[in-house]
Amino acid sequence: MLAAHRAAPERQTALRPFPSIECNALATVKRIVAGSDTITAFTLSSIATELETRRYALLGTEPWLCLRYGVVRLKGRPLTPAAEKFLELVLDAERAATLEEQRLLARFGPSPARRRARPAKTKTVRTE
Repeated sequence: MLAAHRAAPERQTALRPFPSIECNALATVKRIVAGSDTITAFTLSSIATELETRRYALLGTEPWLCLRYGVVRLKGRPLTPAAEKFLELVLDAERAATLEEQRLLARFGPSPARRRARPAKTKTVRTE
């Protein structure tokens, strides 16, 4: 979001203030959120404790807001036994994280009534 704001034409950015903080430390971001009136994006598993203790409230989720990554290797090269084990561990961790995210979303995600209250997205179709 911050990169898009920076890339926006100057006249647009002058009209819309966009206060932001960039931080690479999760603990620091959590302290900022806990001590201010701000919002941020987290993976649900990274704030499971805060959700469980009701310190944070989940405002919503979007299906496009997810992480995508890949595991790469040199083409035509077999994986070593250590690399195969590492890949197995990564896939196991991904499965566990997915289950945890689903559990947290089911428990703390927006209620069905709240989802229905959101305005429907409209699609414009041109016909000629």
